[in-house]
Amino acid sequence: MKQSPFLTVALAVLIIGLQFCKKNSLRGNQDEPPAARAGITPTGQDNDNAAVQSCVTCKDYKGLTITGLKAPLAKSMAGSYQSINRPLLTQVNGYNDANSIWFSVETLKNFLWQIEAAICANRCSGSVNAGVRIYYARYPDAAQMAGENNLSALPPSYANCHTLFMVPTFQDQTLPQVQHDFDPWHWGTSSGCVPKTMQAWFAGSPQPFAGDPSLILSSATPQSFSTTPNNWISIQNHGSMVPPDPITGSAF
Repeated sequence: MKQSPFLTVALAVLIIGLQFCKKNSLRGNQDEPPAARAGITPTGQDNDNAAVQSCVTCKDYKGLTITGLKAPLAKSMAGSYQSINRPLLTQVNGYNDANSIWFSVETLKNFLWQIEAAICANRCSGSVNAGVRIYYARYPDAAQMAGENNLSALPPSYANCHTLFMVPTFQDQTLPQVQHDFDPWHWGTSSGCVPKTMQAWFAGSPQPFAGDPSLILSSATPQSFSTTPNNWISIQNHGSMVPPDPITGSAF
């Protein structure tokens, strides 16, 4: 089976993103959609409803071991992709495809926090074993990218390149080896700690949320750095994909 360094790199950065501490006052009432009860809108902004719960997403990870990957092995794996898999894509597409993608740590923290905040808003902390699935994908052509609000800010050079996006998951309560894709911004059930799966949403409609965004992280997501506590600045309007972005700084 063909392997890509995208998964290895993204998982390593996600592990870094897990080491964060934020406190959020969750707002709303049980008649509102879960995202609103969490004080979260699809843009991640707090609302002003009365607080119903305080959720502390702060953990000490010093006792949790991370195995990591030896740097020479990672470099060898990345080299294998670049020398074996990537030329095959070049032959098909006629241009050099991407071999890495970059996200800021603050953007990854925010993505993970949004998942935990929605779970907490539904009073399901400790009951939902959440995760992240990373999908390989391919951007459409330049004309279609320009017509998509989510993609119009990307450089035309990204057209037809392969990329990745991240989707939240929860563990099946009966079959622990099964991880269901779900959208924390669209919980889909009025009670209980089993969100509606994305499979179920798509079975009902090819466009289940009527154009509303979902909590899916991609390279089209604006990237941020933290300047001071609770203060962020946007460093660029999307993640970085190499190539076509300059390869400077990439060691693998």
